[in-house]
Amino acid sequence: MLRSTYYRKIQLSFIILILLPIVTVSIISYLLNRNASMENIELTNKSILQLMEKDIEGTISDLAYASLIFVENDLLKPYYKHYAELSHINNYEDYKVYNGIESLLKLVSFKASPNHIHLFIANEQGMIIATPGFFDQGKDIGQLKEHWRQIRSNENLTNSGHFQWLGAVSSDRYPEKFFYGTRAIRESGTGRTLAVLNIGISENYFSELFKPFPNGKFGLFNSDGELFAGSEEVKLQPAADAATSIRSKASIPIVDWDLVFETPKQDVVGQLTRTFYISGMIIGISMLLFLLLSMVLARRLHKPIHKLQRIAFQFGSGNRSMRFLVSGDDEINDLGRTLNQMLDQIEELIANINREQDEKRRMELHTLANQIRPHFLLNTLNAIKISLIMQSDSLHSEKINSLITLLRNYLRMDEPSTLREECEVLRHYVSLMEMRSDMSIGLNMDYSEDAGSVLIPKLLLQPLVENAIVHGFVERDNHSAIALDAQILSQHLIIAITDNGAGMTEESLAMMNDRLHEETIEESEGFDQIGLRNILKRTRLIYGPEAAMWLVSNKDAGITVYLSFPILESDKLPEVENDV
Repeated sequence: MLRSTYYRKIQLSFIILILLPIVTVSIISYLLNRNASMENIELTNKSILQLMEKDIEGTISDLAYASLIFVENDLLKPYYKHYAELSHINNYEDYKVYNGIESLLKLVSFKASPNHIHLFIANEQGMIIATPGFFDQGKDIGQLKEHWRQIRSNENLTNSGHFQWLGAVSSDRYPEKFFYGTRAIRESGTGRTLAVLNIGISENYFSELFKPFPNGKFGLFNSDGELFAGSEEVKLQPAADAATSIRSKASIPIVDWDLVFETPKQDVVGQLTRTFYISGMIIGISMLLFLLLSMVLARRLHKPIHKLQRIAFQFGSGNRSMRFLVSGDDEINDLGRTLNQMLDQIEELIANINREQDEKRRMELHTLANQIRPHFLLNTLNAIKISLIMQSDSLHSEKINSLITLLRNYLRMDEPSTLREECEVLRHYVSLMEMRSDMSIGLNMDYSEDAGSVLIPKLLLQPLVENAIVHGFVERDNHSAIALDAQILSQHLIIAITDNGAGMTEESLAMMNDRLHEETIEESEGFDQIGLRNILKRTRLIYGPEAAMWLVSNKDAGITVYLSFPILESDKLPEVENDV
């Protein structure tokens, strides 16, 4: 009886000292791995959602921009006047108008998904001219007429001439949904509506867009909260069982859409959970076999079990170098190997966490240091300026003040400034260059009140003035002058910077203008070329392809550099990495 009780105690000791530590470490490892997997999936889903959002928003912007081709094309305005009264083709003149408008529709293509995006123009007479690709997909004119009927009856349709999104269009006969945007084409002067341009996006476009991500479900909702594309299982608002899925949401403000992406948690942690359960079953089966053999092996197994207990205790106490010394292939040594693997995983996880914390602290210290250095330099220069003022040295104190102004602007390159503020910076820069080059440089700036209030990228004009001084006045002794003129024409700010320097040959000037007119700006030799092309590259990144730069030789001497770009609102100026 005592012997039987003793062996039961031995069996219970084995269970506590082997099974419990293994199960505990397994559960901790499982929970940590599950949480890490969930966090990684959440980050991945957010990245996917951001890519989708940018793709859809880019397509919508391209469609709105493409509609301007039809409205702003002066060559088509006589066609539109004729087309406004056209109900069917009666003569060659009617055919010529029809063919002219259709030809422009053929020129417009959308590389993202040409099979799911189409355009058509309709007038009050019900005559429709569409892109031929629409009919190549087996669709007919009846479907477009049905779409046009629903578009005309839409209470949100206006004749303002602005591009507007009306919503989804479909019918029982033509169940495929199309989301339409429209723009009215009006007659100049009278404002009469001549035609309406309609751009439709098929729901299949979004299905193809979502197809590469089978592990999740997308839902695209319009401004009324109705599902337009994606899975019907996805809801705009989280459901009661939202805890069973990983949910990410993004808005597309240009059309007031909401994009939702959900991934079932079971798909993320299912395999990990199954592995955990299988591991638990394996451990349980092993322990059952052990219990059957423990009556024979209890005495022999007592020492290694005690050793496992001691290792687990010391590891938990902080001695993470402790490992089980494997000396055979029996069950205890197998358990020891498993325990060592788990301890290695836990130690690696702790080391990774410590490395991340150390890296975070280093980055914080580096950020603080970067903030301290420039402020130290500015404070030192300001102290020097005050000292010079107290010594009545107004000349050098003004130079120090100009240098402080320039440094502050360099430290705030990511902030926009007005043209008026940039002109003040140019005055400080020219003042410093006068002292540096030992020459007198006249600076005259002329701009209207409206032009002076236009927001432009900081230090955009300084390289142009620097080119004029460094390259234009290199052989000039006196009478060096730079003039800046700015004016607003057709919602574009046009800036002209003129110098009376050495100028350029006609051949060099033509070559420079050719390079500035290239669509793709590549690196070129020469400091002046790099500076000019970097300015143009920077403006194109901010203002798009409408930004332009060109050079003109002055009649007497020197060169005039023209810089033109559209005027943007302050909240629409993007942040672009500057290269000055």
